[in-house]
Amino acid sequence: MEKRVADQLVDIILKAKINRIYAVTDDRLNELNDTMDACKQ
Repeated sequence: MEKRVADQLVDIILKAKINRIYAVTDDRLNELNDTMDACKQ
């Protein structure tokens, strides 16, 4: 299965050991939010 852009961004964020992201997101970033939530679980 190919990785989505959201998956790649989350991989980079996790490798950089970033614990929190403060931002106001809109519908265009829903996939990123969903991927981040899935990584928490």
